[in-house]
Amino acid sequence: MRIVVFDLDDTLVAKEITREVNERSYGSSLKKLREMGISVPEGLEAYSYNNLLYMIKEYPLFKEIYLHNYKAYLKQIEEKLKKERNRARGIVDEAIIRYSPEKIYVVTANIAGKIVVDELGLTSMQLVQDVIIVDGSNYVEEKAKVLNEIKKNGGDNAEVIYVADCPVEDGEVARRGGAKFVLVAEFLENLYLPENMHFDPFGSSFSPKKPNSDIFNKNFEIKRDLNG
Repeated sequence: MRIVVFDLDDTLVAKEITREVNERSYGSSLKKLREMGISVPEGLEAYSYNNLLYMIKEYPLFKEIYLHNYKAYLKQIEEKLKKERNRARGIVDEAIIRYSPEKIYVVTANIAGKIVVDELGLTSMQLVQDVIIVDGSNYVEEKAKVLNEIKKNGGDNAEVIYVADCPVEDGEVARRGGAKFVLVAEFLENLYLPENMHFDPFGSSFSPKKPNSDIFNKNFEIKRDLNG
């Protein structure tokens, strides 16, 4: 059995969008707390993953507020999301063509990971079996545990391919998790996303069990058109 596991932030979603949504959602959530009369200690005004974890731990309402604002902000940047849907779909399609996986997972430390994957249309397309959210305070170890578990559940002959953006940190995740590591940059080299080509999340359905000839032909036609 061959299984592909994707990182989310900076892999299926571009770094610029990840940063923008994280910072805006965090800032608006802090503002909401203050409006409720809750004071926030100094040093927590700017978004960082550690600051987010601290706020969630110390203020029980913060996670709910943050996820609400995260989803709301994604709706506000619909035009940008169209491009991100194309990008994510192209990356997943490339993995299907290359590896013919029987299962596809997303593993992320983003607490809004399920929301993001839904907005990318990958859930409605039934391309992703599950989104697994890990504790990012021990990123490498937690993700490696997930990869090991996925490989174990896949059986004796399971092969896990981990696709992510960071050669050092994510490479170590793959090594500890017994997976093959592939940089997402390798996929992006072959990805063409014309501005007028938008992905319709409700247009059709693809199975990750085998390469889809329609996907391959569509990608080939796009490349041929762009290259003249």
